[in-house]
Amino acid sequence: MFRVPALAGGSVRQGPTKVGTLNTVHYMYDYRKMTPAQRREIVELRRNQGRPWHSPPHWEFEGNRQFIISAACFEHVPVIGRVPTRMTECETSLVDLCEKYASVLYAWCVLPNHYHILIRTDRIKSVAS
Repeated sequence: MFRVPALAGGSVRQGPTKVGTLNTVHYMYDYRKMTPAQRREIVELRRNQGRPWHSPPHWEFEGNRQFIISAACFEHVPVIGRVPTRMTECETSLVDLCEKYASVLYAWCVLPNHYHILIRTDRIKSVAS
């Protein structure tokens, strides 16, 4: 059995968030539709909650650790899975990257609009770049 380091206070998925005095429920990608005042308010709310302004937290890790890495296509458009050969190429590239930088590749999943990998590495910055 293996354990993946938990992110303090974080969660993998979050539902809609009620934003301050706007009393509006915002969903993914609504930021682009917000007025400048609404954008300032949501960023301030995230700051006050100690959350990243616009992206998941990225901590500095040292040593050989386990990570789950996920990435999605812009606006979750199925770019990876446009055609089956493209998904195969993406999978091959991910596995090659993991063989180069990870000591263990536990699992991976390539889907039409995102992917996940579960690895052990002491070179996470190399994997991330």
